[in-house]
Amino acid sequence: MRASKAPERASKGGQQEEDRVLDEEEQDRFVAEMRKDVERQIGNARKYFYGLLLALCVIMLTCLVYSALHPFEMEHQAHFKEHVPHWAFQLYYFVSSLCFLLAALTAKRGHQNTPVALKATSVVIALVASLFWFVVFYHHGVTIPQLYWLPLANPLGIFLAVYLDRDAESLLRQVETLEGSKYQHKSI
Repeated sequence: MRASKAPERASKGGQQEEDRVLDEEEQDRFVAEMRKDVERQIGNARKYFYGLLLALCVIMLTCLVYSALHPFEMEHQAHFKEHVPHWAFQLYYFVSSLCFLLAALTAKRGHQNTPVALKATSVVIALVASLFWFVVFYHHGVTIPQLYWLPLANPLGIFLAVYLDRDAESLLRQVETLEGSKYQHKSI
């Protein structure tokens, strides 16, 4: 009877080692699937934010054309008709479309892969445009919330592109941490 239990224990020990190997394979497969899912999510997010920022670029170009054909007919222009010259609106629409285009390229390529000159240009454009509108708002006492998009649109577009990239990097670091935890577990 004792002799028959010994082979059972040996076979159980061998099966435990097989289970452990299987667990390691499952861990490898899980981490690989997780990395693939995260990379797919990041790719989709980049496409969606690229499309959104590109749409904002097109909207600003549409405002530019419409404003050229119909000066001071848009509601936000009519509010500033006495204080802001028409060319300032034209310039704002143009630089805003450029800012959103650069933010879209940053979202598509990733913050790390975007040349510093493009990033710096978009930040300078956003800051100058926002500063212009903050000065206009301050001097004319504008407190209408529907007009707040004028000074805030460009910095928010850049923030969106940078946020996307930081979030993507965070997800990849979490997967790498998970992968590192797996190997730390194996060494115990």
